Amino acid sequence: MQHQESLFPEDREKHKRSLIYGTPEFKQAYDRYITSTQWKKLGSTVRARAKGHCERCGAASGRLEIHHLTYERFQHELLTDLQGVCPPCHPIADGEREQKNQQKFETAREESRYSAARDTYFTKKYGEDWHPHHDADPERMDEEFDKWLERKKEEDDDDY
Repeated sequence: MQHQESLFPEDREKHKRSLIYGTPEFKQAYDRYITSTQWKKLGSTVRARAKGHCERCGAASGRLEIHHLTYERFQHELLTDLQGVCPPCHPIADGEREQKNQQKFETAREESRYSAARDTYFTKKYGEDWHPHHDADPERMDEEFDKWLERKKEEDDDDY
């Protein structure tokens, strides 16, 4: 499905949001997409690959549904992004995908918090231009930060 580039920033923003799983714009784009010729062709290919059997549980099924293992390439899926599943397996597979997405989100959030804390620590200790100090001895500085972070966590635990 091709998106015509708009000159209007609000249209470009709406298109960006249509690619973000969970947004109302994504839901609208998804509802349009699953009725498209492109989606129907993909579905036929996946069903042919499955040969009438659920690709999750292996049961024979006269009615396979097409499940997105990921939405990372929404509207540009690879066949490996899709799975032919029986109706009972589809909600289970959706739940597993949601759980994986939640784990990815939590990991990214923790990495972001760690990075922000690290940047703040080094900026306060060495100033805005701390990167050359770090480049000179990254192992020592990372160890220094990790020790500080552990002490900080212990102090916070003592407050409860």
